Amino acid sequence: MFKKIFFLCLFALLVYTGLQAYFFIQKGYWDGRNRFNLLFQGRPSYLVSLVPADQQVFWQPLTTLPADVFVDLSLDITNNCFYQEEHLKTCLLSQFHHRLNSWDNWRFWWYLRGLSSEKITKVAQTGSFFRDAAIIKDDFSFAVINTTGHFGLAAKIGQLITNSGGRVVRLADDTSRLSSCQIKTEPRFAHSYTVRKLLTFLRCQLFLGSVENERATVVIRLGEQNWADF
Repeated sequence: MFKKIFFLCLFALLVYTGLQAYFFIQKGYWDGRNRFNLLFQGRPSYLVSLVPADQQVFWQPLTTLPADVFVDLSLDITNNCFYQEEHLKTCLLSQFHHRLNSWDNWRFWWYLRGLSSEKITKVAQTGSFFRDAAIIKDDFSFAVINTTGHFGLAAKIGQLITNSGGRVVRLADDTSRLSSCQIKTEPRFAHSYTVRKLLTFLRCQLFLGSVENERATVVIRLGEQNWADF
């Protein structure tokens, strides 16, 4: 009897520990496999892109905040080590410390520690350096609809999606007014990398259903919050 109770308690402890570990990992910002763009805000600001598929890091000083790149995480710069390009790896590691959870810190550290200085590249323009291979692989088509009444918002978001590797097939304005963004797609695409990234970046609500009439894989209806953000 005692042995049975012991094994039941041990099993419960293992299940609890496993669930805690799962939820801890789920809180991480980066999946460790796909491109991850960070914006270090300061004067100047810096855009840093981790590209696991190519084992590279691209970075770029910015005079204005980027409007043409998906930024997965934004941090404040607390020191000037970006000016010391030869110590950039050390700088990046120090910037991550205490800003992310321990799981992300460990993954960033593990990823960066094995990179040679030649793999950390400064670029003059975003261009193809910041295209997302996972978005290109999904190969979704997008309809971007502006419901805010503010001219040009659909074009701006459409250009951002295009620069990241998506195919924008329609830009439009709508007389309806939404306070926040809505994304509609078929259920089979709901958990795709591209949809999850857009939901997070644009702070959208997800709606599932047919989008056949739109002739696009994903329909994005931009709301007033998107105008405030961009």
